[in-house]
Amino acid sequence: MGAQATQVVATINSLESNSSKVIVDSGSDITLISFKTLLEMQNPPKVKQGQRINLVQVTGNTSISEYVEIDLYFHTPGGPVKINVEAYVVKGMTSPFILGNDFAD
Repeated sequence: MGAQATQVVATINSLESNSSKVIVDSGSDITLISFKTLLEMQNPPKVKQGQRINLVQVTGNTSISEYVEIDLYFHTPGGPVKINVEAYVVKGMTSPFILGNDFAD
């Protein structure tokens, strides 16, 4: 149909490093980070145990329960904009980072 998800580039937990594509997904209730993206980060955040969540559309049917607290930096003409989010870690997810609706809370 020609429609594409909105993508922006942000840096994770740093103003200068850990650059990643971020997909802004209004259909996702939670924010997700791929396990691969987490492994590739310089000084990755500590993984924490969270609620058990069943995912249906990202990697088929899977269950996740680990998350990380992350500062996302969006670089704008007016300067960097930082938001803090909790991102659940998904093994096998092909998108590096999905920003869900929970960040607006």
